[in-house]
Amino acid sequence: MIDEAALLIMSSVLLGLASACAILACQAHLERWLTDERAWIQQYALRFTPNPVNTTLFQGIYIAARVGMLVLLLLVIPNLILAVVFWGGCLLVPKHMMEFFWQRRRQRIDEQIPSAVLTMAHSVHAGLTLVQAINRLAERAPNPIRIEFRIMANRYALGADFEETIRQAQRRLKLPNMNLFASALLVNREMGGGIAETLERIARSLEKLKELRQTVKAATAEGRTNIKALSVAPAVVIGFLYLMDPDGVILMFNTIQGYIVLGGVFTLNALGILWASKIVGAEF
Repeated sequence: MIDEAALLIMSSVLLGLASACAILACQAHLERWLTDERAWIQQYALRFTPNPVNTTLFQGIYIAARVGMLVLLLLVIPNLILAVVFWGGCLLVPKHMMEFFWQRRRQRIDEQIPSAVLTMAHSVHAGLTLVQAINRLAERAPNPIRIEFRIMANRYALGADFEETIRQAQRRLKLPNMNLFASALLVNREMGGGIAETLERIARSLEKLKELRQTVKAATAEGRTNIKALSVAPAVVIGFLYLMDPDGVILMFNTIQGYIVLGGVFTLNALGILWASKIVGAEF
């Protein structure tokens, strides 16, 4: 009769063989997933630093953090399904956070482009070439736009074509101000002419556009505040009603009529937020 130790060893061996077979069967998918994740890490790292990063190291830390979080959730949450669902939701947080920081960084860069274009125009007036003017901005411009010019300077120094370097920056940022600036540089490279005067006119136009956007933002500040208040109003009202009549509020969460009322409230609230956002969210 097989004792418990031998049975445990056999079970471990079979489990190990099954895991190895599963890994071999999914090897292609696993390699593709690892490659895509390294590309994602490299893409986002390039958005925040001009220096090369060790994507393999960052990927190893990222995977270890996810496994550690899963183990922690399994220890803290007794329900296995709930722990796995919560863990799956947590996996979405890093990418959303990176996208949030990137959008905020793009906004700051968009605000700094007019002064950077004017500085480049002054540099060209002083006798510098466009490449030298970009190198100067890569050294002296304020962050975060300095990193963008440093990326352009590094790529050009490594042998990239000037036009392609500008187009890559244009595709990476996808900003209206950057599109105008890049188009002016590319047209000047093809047609010739006084680039310094062109850059000065673009800088003045961007400054006026920036002032107009700030005026619109100030004029719609009250509307945006109302949208924020409208978004939290249902929860606040339900909270006050619960303090006055707990039994009545509970009925909304365990009866068909209550579900209908809640669905109507949140639908109308969402429509109001969408409508108000369309009114105050005009772009200029």
